[in-house]
Amino acid sequence: MALFGKMNSRGSAVASDFEKNSLGRISTIWARVKFVASLREGTTYLHWGLSRTYDERAVADALSDAHRLCFLELLRASAEVLQGEAEFAAKEDQTDVAEYTRRMWEARDIMVPLDPGGGSPAHLEWILFVQWKIAEQSRAAFDPGASPLLPLGQ
Repeated sequence: MALFGKMNSRGSAVASDFEKNSLGRISTIWARVKFVASLREGTTYLHWGLSRTYDERAVADALSDAHRLCFLELLRASAEVLQGEAEFAAKEDQTDVAEYTRRMWEARDIMVPLDPGGGSPAHLEWILFVQWKIAEQSRAAFDPGASPLLPLGQ
């Protein structure tokens, strides 16, 4: 994954540990963004295991960087890659892609990092909308009698 190769040396030990032992074990872009976002508490980031080994400020800084980098990775990914990863993640969650995308839509506010690094919440919303429409079309193609999910945002 080498996500943190893009980081400066600040917090590099924390970043390496987090990438190796946490992020490196998460299989999709969607899940990585959601996981790092779940570590945010207000205006800081907390990770119990890392805080036992490293200074809390270094941990918070590394996790903030990770959130921004994962978010930007998602925004830069092609629709094809994101769709494939959404399909994989949905199978892991034992749901269909449309429902998985709906869950991501509901979590969109926490998916945006405090410092989005040039990324935009509107871009994320557009990606989620497109992914949801693709999933809905696929769902209708396989099951013409399936009722559509309510539109995102309702």
